[in-house]
Amino acid sequence: MRQTTDLPPERRPRIAGEPPRLAVLLVLLPALLLALVLLWRAASAGSSAAAPSPAPSATPTAVPAARLGAVPTATPTPGPPPVPPTPTVDVTVVLARATVVAQLFAPTPTPTPHATSTDGIPHRSDGPITLRIPRIGVNAPVEAVGLDPTGAMATPSTPFRVGWYAGGPLPGQPGNAVIDGHLDSARYGAAVFWNLSKLVPGDTVEVEMPGKQWLTFVVTRVAVYPYDNAPLDEIFGDAPEPRLNLITCSGTFDRASHNYDQRRVVYTRLVSARGG
Repeated sequence: MRQTTDLPPERRPRIAGEPPRLAVLLVLLPALLLALVLLWRAASAGSSAAAPSPAPSATPTAVPAARLGAVPTATPTPGPPPVPPTPTVDVTVVLARATVVAQLFAPTPTPTPHATSTDGIPHRSDGPITLRIPRIGVNAPVEAVGLDPTGAMATPSTPFRVGWYAGGPLPGQPGNAVIDGHLDSARYGAAVFWNLSKLVPGDTVEVEMPGKQWLTFVVTRVAVYPYDNAPLDEIFGDAPEPRLNLITCSGTFDRASHNYDQRRVVYTRLVSARGG
């Protein structure tokens, strides 16, 4: 083979069958572009993987209800309907209304005659003046008495007077008029009704009324009761005819209580009335 003179590359001839250089570049360019794209994508993926994870949120994750001890809500069971509250009552208003009603329906009271006093003896102008019991020698002034602080019939102010219960009927009117008297006295001994136990059915009792009118009663029976168990309705209650009941102490005296343990009652009924 003949040696030729060296020429610059660009001036060298091509060998038969050797592709020209431009054609080679055109063929290799797409491959280079594809390689560049793949490298770029690989670099992008690598940068994403190397990026740090975001910091955890400061908001705490909610704890399940079971760990907090929450009780499951039960299905409500229907109960009885609620009862409305009881309205309060003003006692003052109730008492005021009761007083008004009582006043509207109360019977009209009978005027009480004026109380007077003669010789220091309290009595009513229409009440009895003198009590006489011939069998036992009683001739005593009559006082008008009411109730004592215990609610019992009061007694006369002295041992030698008798007391008529002014809250009951007058002697001679229908009903049970009542006169009481002391049995004895610590100072004077025997008192006005000391001998009341001697009366028996058939004996008479006389009462002087205003206008010198005398009423005569006859004893029908005599009874003795425990001091705290006497038949009050029978002694003080209503009666269809004029009656007069005499009361005094009886039985055994209790020095501790200053009281006799019994009461004697003499029952009488009206038999006549006469003027003075």
